[in-house]
Amino acid sequence: MKKRLQLNIKDQQMIIEAMEVIRPKRYSFEQKRFDLILDKVVKGKKDFDSEEMIYITQSLRRHGKFVALCREVENSDSLRKLADRVERARIAHQNMHHPLKKALTAGTVSASQDKTLIG
Repeated sequence: MKKRLQLNIKDQQMIIEAMEVIRPKRYSFEQKRFDLILDKVVKGKKDFDSEEMIYITQSLRRHGKFVALCREVENSDSLRKLADRVERARIAHQNMHHPLKKALTAGTVSASQDKTLIG
């Protein structure tokens, strides 16, 4: 399942810039996957899975930190806000399509056993 991100041209350009700057710093085993995601963004595709959104978010955040060090506060804030928006979309998508199942803890196991004994 993929999530459609609402990206305008400015958002798309910020993602491309961030990913191109961060690309050389990726491990070699990640390069191919990273390049595929970058290619999708360059081609203007807007449907991404959770893993792809993680790569995008990480790139935006790392580039945002670098830009902040260069004293470009407005650009850094824009990158951070876009990263937050992509992250919120990823979390919503993850919760809707692949929710994590919580393991029963000792307290919930005994409470559920108590209900079966009473009823």
